Amino acid sequence: MHIVRDLFVNINILIALVFAYSQLLNWTFFQGLKPFSRKIAGGLASGVLGVILMQFSIQVTPETIVDFRHIPIILSMIYSGTIPAIVSALLIIIARFFIGINLSSFVALLYVVIVTIGFYFIKKLKIKRVYKFLWMLFHANVIFSFVIVFLVPEWDVLKSLVPLFWVLSFIGGLIGYYFAEHLRKTHKLFQHYKAQSTKDFLTGLWNVRYFNENLKAIYEEEHIKKHSLLYLDIDYFKRVNDTYGHSEGDEVLKQISNIMVSHVRPNDRCYRKGGEEFSIILPNSTLTKAQEIAERIRRAVEVHPFKLTSGKVIFVTISIGISHYPTISQNGMELVENADEALYLSKESGRNKVSIAPINQSGTPLAK
Repeated sequence: MHIVRDLFVNINILIALVFAYSQLLNWTFFQGLKPFSRKIAGGLASGVLGVILMQFSIQVTPETIVDFRHIPIILSMIYSGTIPAIVSALLIIIARFFIGINLSSFVALLYVVIVTIGFYFIKKLKIKRVYKFLWMLFHANVIFSFVIVFLVPEWDVLKSLVPLFWVLSFIGGLIGYYFAEHLRKTHKLFQHYKAQSTKDFLTGLWNVRYFNENLKAIYEEEHIKKHSLLYLDIDYFKRVNDTYGHSEGDEVLKQISNIMVSHVRPNDRCYRKGGEEFSIILPNSTLTKAQEIAERIRRAVEVHPFKLTSGKVIFVTISIGISHYPTISQNGMELVENADEALYLSKESGRNKVSIAPINQSGTPLAK
C-alpha cells in the first residue's frame, strides 16, 4: 500500500509543480528573455520539476527509486521544444547521480536518454498534441517496464509495481497535461482580453485608454525626461466616408496607421484617439526630432496611393500639431492642450501641414 500512497504523492506534487512551471513560463521577466535563453531557462525549470519529483520517489530497493520524472520532460518537449527537453533531461540525469552512483543511476541515465529520444520522434508525428502526449507516456512506460525488470528481480514486487506505475503514470500524466492545457489557454485568453482593452480593434494601434495611461507615466517622469506629442487628423475625412462609404474609410484609417508605425522610432507609441484622430508620444525626443518625424509622416501620407477594396485609388492628406516638454509645455496637461492647439493651427492655415504650438515672449504657450 505504501507504493500506491507514494505514487499518489508524486501525482499531487506533479500537479503543484506543473502550475508553478506554467506561471514561470508566463512571467514577464521570462518572456523578456531572448528566444534561446528562454528555451534554456524553460528546460532548467522543467528539470527542477523532475528533480523535485525524485526527492519524493519510491525506494523499491536500496539502490533503485521510482517516480514520474519522465512527465516534466514530456511537458517540456510538447510545449517548449527539443532544446528545453534535452536541458531538462540533462539536469535530471545529473541530479540522479547526486542521489547515488551505482548500477541504478547508470540505468536511469540510459532510461532518460532513450525516452527523450523517443519523445523527439513522437513530437514529429503529424497527430494531435494530446495523442502525442499519450504516445510519449506509453513509450516511457514501456521503457520503464524493461528497466525495472532488469533492476528488480523480485516477482512479488514487480507484479504490483509495474501495473500500478502504468495506471498512475497515465493518470498523473493526463492530469498534468490537463492542467498545462488549461493554464495555457487561460493565459492566452487573458492576453487576448488584455490586448483588446489597450488596442484599437480596427487599426491595431494603442487606444485612447492606453494613451491616457502612458500620458500619466509622462506626468510622473516629466521632471527627468523630455517628451514630444504629435496630434494628427485626416483632412476632409468625412468626404471619404460620404463618397466611398465607411468601410472604405476604415481601409484608409488602417493604411495611415501602418504609415505612422513605419515612420516612427522603435520606442515611439502610436495611438488612435477615435474617428480620424491619432496621436504619437515620442519619449526622449527633442523638438527638432519631433518636427522631423512629423514631416516624414505627413509627406509619406501625401504621396501614398490609398487603394480601396473596390480597387479605386485615392489620395488623402493629414494635418499635424506638435507640442514638446519642457520647451513648450510645462507639464503633462499642457502637453496635450498645446498639441491640440498646434493641430488647430495646421487646420486653420490650410491643412496638410505640420505646426508647432506657439510660445509667447514670456515662454508660455499662446492660448487661442
